Amino acid sequence: MTAMFRRVALLVLVVALVAASAARAASCPENCGACVFGRCITCKNGYYVRNNTCTPCEAAHCVFCSAVGMCTECEKGFHITYTNQTANGTDVNLWGICRPINGAAFLTTHNMVAVMLAAVAYLALAA
Repeated sequence: MTAMFRRVALLVLVVALVAASAARAASCPENCGACVFGRCITCKNGYYVRNNTCTPCEAAHCVFCSAVGMCTECEKGFHITYTNQTANGTDVNLWGICRPINGAAFLTTHNMVAVMLAAVAYLALAA
């Protein structure tokens, strides 16, 4: 009889935990990537957490932003540049703007190393 009671108690506990988890998931703010007890801790791409809500990144083509006007990663084909003003003229620091990569005009860390190694090899051969 005690074994049966334990099984029923375990089943009731599992059902209660599943119901509580579903209630928490239902109370997550829109565009929230993960929340704990109804509080958003991370947002989906293109949003950041502000006052328990997911606020859109202001910069166009921004994938991840950490705060208002602070883009930290751009979509593929774009790179971050920094100015001291937002698009609407508001002064902020480190406003990350995503600009298109224009072929060879923009060097990534990877291809910059390749260019530097080629230059060193050229100079070594020329000496």
